[in-house]
Amino acid sequence: MPRDFDKLRKERDLDFVIGSQTFSLHILPANIVEVWADREEEVDTTDQAAFRQMCIDRIADGVADGNGSEERWRNLNDSPTAPSYGELLELARWVWEVQSDLPTMQPSPSTPGRGAVAASSKDG
Repeated sequence: MPRDFDKLRKERDLDFVIGSQTFSLHILPANIVEVWADREEEVDTTDQAAFRQMCIDRIADGVADGNGSEERWRNLNDSPTAPSYGELLELARWVWEVQSDLPTMQPSPSTPGRGAVAASSKDG
């Protein structure tokens, strides 16, 4: 039986709530995600305002549905209930992970094992 990507898309939970509003993330064509990668290289990450705007734009692309979601998202970011900078970064990271199917964060390092021991417990 062939792998049904349309079915897999429908089964994913891509809804999120922020600022008391619910949004649904949509899977975007690869060429949009490529533009995001190019844009990220162009933005000075030390310029918080520019980086924040890049995140807002990325999320707007993902929620745009032709029914006003993009406008609601942009308006939310200009309101008193706008996401904090940390929430915005977390959300933008999640959007990137969903769109690329790749994690953005490196897994935390595991604790080292016992390692090699000089003598066996049977020595003695």
